[in-house]
Amino acid sequence: MGLDTDNLDLVRGWVAAHPALARVFESCVYFLTRAGHAFGVRGSVASGRIDAYSDLDFIIGVARGGRIEQALEQLGRELVSLGEPLGMFAADHLGKANLLVVYLKSGPSIVKIDVEAHATPIALDAPFLTLCDPAGCFASLAPAAPTIDPVLASQKFCCWLWFIHGKIERGEFFHAARSIDFSREHALLPCIRQRLCLPQDGHRRIEELLPEGLLKSLAETYPERLTRDVLRTAFDALSALFQFEILPLVVSEVDRETEARRFATVRATIDVDRQRPPGGVP
Repeated sequence: MGLDTDNLDLVRGWVAAHPALARVFESCVYFLTRAGHAFGVRGSVASGRIDAYSDLDFIIGVARGGRIEQALEQLGRELVSLGEPLGMFAADHLGKANLLVVYLKSGPSIVKIDVEAHATPIALDAPFLTLCDPAGCFASLAPAAPTIDPVLASQKFCCWLWFIHGKIERGEFFHAARSIDFSREHALLPCIRQRLCLPQDGHRRIEELLPEGLLKSLAETYPERLTRDVLRTAFDALSALFQFEILPLVVSEVDRETEARRFATVRATIDVDRQRPPGGVP
């Protein structure tokens, strides 16, 4: 069958403390082995950082000539037999039509299963553990290491500051709060993770990974209420992190000076605009 028994036993040991996960994991391994796919696990189930709320994240390699859609459709039919199906859908919301998401009620718990299918060979991010790979689809591939372009991140961040400011001043407070979240996740956090040599994984486990002082500064970027004054305070906290977390990543001195000027221009324009009387013309 080509199972990697060492890795399989490792994962079994990690999920054993969580019966619902353990039951579903064993069934998934059975279905995938029977289908003849190369497969492995990634995320928390591949790193051992598992708790009762962890997903079961599988990557499968569909043999040459096979169809990804057909493989996921067949697997989906089998997975919903493992418990009470609560939902099954493609991850179109993430732009991944090749990722099947399944939620199952299993015993007293709910288990989420992600199965991402690829034509082989497959390039993967760490952490990843091969569980079955008789043809060596995964063996020769080094983990990809996403990197951030700090100049592009700086440009986006600065422009998004003006966008957020407009939403706050216009009174679109829900949109402003969402835009602060978006800027934090898509510009600020990637730069923080790159500076600290952490994997690019968004907000995931930042409570455990970031220094206490930085966590406190990040917490201040979350508005406690949807009012203009409170949103401005969260906005200012977000803006203040630019010089500490984004600008230092810019390697070229010329680029760094350019980005510092860009930020100063946007920030000064915002500060002046805040002094404008309500309804006044900029």
